[in-house]
Amino acid sequence: MGGSIGSDKIGGLAIGGDLVKGAAFGADLFFTSVPPFVQQRMNKSGNQSFSYYGGSDILLTGWTSDATYPSTIVSNVLIAQGAGTVTVSCSVNVSSNSSGTGASAYLRLNGVQIGSTMSWGILATGVKTATWTGAVANGDEISVWVNKSGAGSSATVSATNTWVNVQ
Repeated sequence: MGGSIGSDKIGGLAIGGDLVKGAAFGADLFFTSVPPFVQQRMNKSGNQSFSYYGGSDILLTGWTSDATYPSTIVSNVLIAQGAGTVTVSCSVNVSSNSSGTGASAYLRLNGVQIGSTMSWGILATGVKTATWTGAVANGDEISVWVNKSGAGSSATVSATNTWVNVQ
């Protein structure tokens, strides 16, 4: 969103080549914009076991911000900083998967599933990935959810090779 000075429209405001998010003259805000999207990544910290919970989805927890592509993480959810069309990539490593039926994992954007479901069959382990491309707004929430569909069975997600990347 731009502003104006008199009859002149302002489409963007930069200081030293850096876009300004907002500018004011006294108490009057005359320009505001959302920053462009920059790459963000969160990495799983620590393993997480989960069992069959009546078919309920379980939030994958224990995320840390990546040192190279910092992210804002609140309550195990990546909070988008900036807006634009992005590609969200996710890798989940199931390191153990007991008897019963399979395990699954998927991405959510603001509580709605995006991308394909990552699935593991009975006793199957390994790394699965999912990717989604679409529009993300500043403040949108990106999370990873898991599910184990067999009563009495459990699975473990390993921190190794489990991450979410948004670029």
